[in-house]
Amino acid sequence: MRIPRSNIVSENDFIHLIWKCHNDSPLLKDEFIKKRIINLYLKNQKRYQIKIYAFNILDNHCHFLVRTNNAKDLGDFTRTVHSQISKFINLRCNRNSQAIRDRYKSPPIRSMTYMKNLLGYIWLNKYKSNQSQNPFDDKFCSLYHSLRNTEIGRSLSPLSELGFDERLDSSIKLLRKLALSYITEFNKSILGCYAGKTRLLKWLLGISTVKYITYNPGNIIKSRRLRLIPR
Repeated sequence: MRIPRSNIVSENDFIHLIWKCHNDSPLLKDEFIKKRIINLYLKNQKRYQIKIYAFNILDNHCHFLVRTNNAKDLGDFTRTVHSQISKFINLRCNRNSQAIRDRYKSPPIRSMTYMKNLLGYIWLNKYKSNQSQNPFDDKFCSLYHSLRNTEIGRSLSPLSELGFDERLDSSIKLLRKLALSYITEFNKSILGCYAGKTRLLKWLLGISTVKYITYNPGNIIKSRRLRLIPR
């Protein structure tokens, strides 16, 4: 039995909004569709008093970090926007069937630990799914726009409202710290065990030469043959 959205979402909740394409089809692979999704979300956020802080658009699903006044506003917002997205997908792909899965997920975020982990999860989501897209170069990840202060970046609500320092270097430091979660065993060679992620990990950890990196629960990095890149 489905739980009513009003029993999940409270007033002024931060929400991790996730929705998928029907049958997990890669209907969002077209860049024009991805751009349309971002534009529709940003265009309608003020109308329904929704605040958007972060997003990542993948080929078959999307992640958004938002804040809503209540469950009704969130429901009205998604109903309007998703209807427009579905029509655009069908028009663009020359199809006439369901595009977005009926029920989206909206778990509330009620702790700073969850918030930090979620922000890193959204930014790094394409790497978790083994796609070779660096979030710093991905125009469909909010981090790209926040770092470059693009029009889209300026349309997002500030990270300071989430409890983070608004300075961009703090965002980068947070992402680097969260990237360490990918290194979970002692004395593992990144080059040998993390194929496809080496370039990103080098950038995130601020190093240009990688031999061995050791990770421990205290977030202290012990390393050999590491050369720091000045930033």
